[in-house]
Amino acid sequence: MFLTKRLRASPVQNDLNSDKLFVNAVFIFGNAIASSGAGFLFWAVASQLFEAEAIGTSASLLSLAQFLSLIGGLGMVNGLTRFLPQDEQPQELANSAILLSAVSSTAVGLAFATFIALVHLPALQAFRNFQTYLTMVVLLASMAVFASTGGVFIATRKAVYAFVQVAIMNLLRLGLLAPLMYMPEWGVIGAILGGYLITSLVSWLGLVRKVLPGYRVTPRIYWSNIRGVITFALSEQVADFLRQAPQSLSVPIALLFSGGRDSAVLYVVWMIAAFTSGPSLALSRSALVEGIHFPSQTKRTLVRAGSAALIVTAFLALILGVNSSLVLKVFGVEYAMHGTESLRLMMIASPIVALNSILLGFLRVAKCISGLVVSSFIIAIITLLVTVLAIGWLGISSVSYGWILANLITLIYLFVISHRLTHEL
Repeated sequence: MFLTKRLRASPVQNDLNSDKLFVNAVFIFGNAIASSGAGFLFWAVASQLFEAEAIGTSASLLSLAQFLSLIGGLGMVNGLTRFLPQDEQPQELANSAILLSAVSSTAVGLAFATFIALVHLPALQAFRNFQTYLTMVVLLASMAVFASTGGVFIATRKAVYAFVQVAIMNLLRLGLLAPLMYMPEWGVIGAILGGYLITSLVSWLGLVRKVLPGYRVTPRIYWSNIRGVITFALSEQVADFLRQAPQSLSVPIALLFSGGRDSAVLYVVWMIAAFTSGPSLALSRSALVEGIHFPSQTKRTLVRAGSAALIVTAFLALILGVNSSLVLKVFGVEYAMHGTESLRLMMIASPIVALNSILLGFLRVAKCISGLVVSSFIIAIITLLVTVLAIGWLGISSVSYGWILANLITLIYLFVISHRLTHEL
C-alpha cells in the first residue's frame, strides 16, 4: 500500500497526468479544427451554390438556433464534465442528462415557433413559415443530444469519440449540400439539420456505449442523480448563455440593419475567429477535467495549459490576420471586400480571448460561478451595445471593435478576481 501511494504521487505519474491533459486537449482541439475546417469548406461550397441573401438568412437562423440551444441544453455539457467522472452510477446520470436536454430543447423550439407565428415583427418575416418552425424544433433537439453526448466523451476522458462525432456530422452536412441545392430557401439549413440529426442519433444509440459500458437508452430521467447536476449546470449555463450572445445575436442584428450579405460575411468572420480560439478553449476544458480527476495538480495544469494556449493562438492569429483578405476570398470577392477589416480586428483580439479562456477555467475549478457570470455579462453587453450603436457607420467592423473592448475589460476583471482566489487552490 505504501508503494502504491508513492507511485500515485510520483513525478512519473504527474507527467502522465500532464500528458493526458495534452492528449485530451489535442482531440478537443481536433474537434475545433474538424468543425472549423469542415465549416470553412461547407460555407465556401454553399457560397458557390446559393445566393448571398440565402446564405445570410440561413446563417442567421443557425445563429439563433445555437443561441437557443444554450437555453434548451440546460448546461448539461458543463454538468456532465463536472459530475460524471465522480458519479457512482454514470450510466444513469448520462441517460438523464441527454434525455432532459433533448426534451427541454424541444420545448424551447416549440416556444420559438409559437412566438414567430404569433408576433408579427418585420425583422422575423423570413422565418415565418411552417418549414422554419419544424426545422427549429428538430434542430434544437438534435443539437442538445449532440452536445450532451459530446460532454459524456469529454468527461470520460475519451475525447477521441468527440472527434469522431464532429467528423461524422461535418461530412454529412457537406454531403447533403449538393442534393439540396435546388431548394434555395432551405437547402443550407436543411443540410445542417440532416448532419446534426443523424449524428446525434448515432452518438446516443451507439458511441456512448463505447465509453460507458452497460449504458442503454431509457425513457426515464433519474431525478436523484440529476438534481445536483442541474443546480450547478444552470448556474454555469447563465455564463455560457451570455458569453455566446455576441456571436449568436450579432449575425441576426447584421441581417436586420445591413441585410443578408453582411450577416453572411459576419458569420464567416465569427467562424474563423472561433477557429483561432480553439486551442485555448480545448486546453481550458481539458485542464478542468484533469483538475477534477487530480485536484492537487490544478495550479500546475492551468499554468501549462495557459502557456500553450497563448503561444498557439498568437501564431494562428498572426497567420490569419496577415492573410485575412485571401482567406475570405475563398468564399467570394464580396466577402473579402466587406469582411477583411472585421476579421483582422478579430485576430487582434484572439490572444486576449485565449487568456480569458484560461482564467475562466481557473474560475470553474475554484467554483466561482459569480465571477463566470459577471465576466460573461461584460463581454455580452459591451460587444452588443457597440454593435447596435456603431453598425450604421462602421458596418460589421463595429462587432469586432466591441469584441476587443469587451475582452480587454474582462481580462482586467479576471486578473483581479483570480488573484483574490489563488489562495483557495
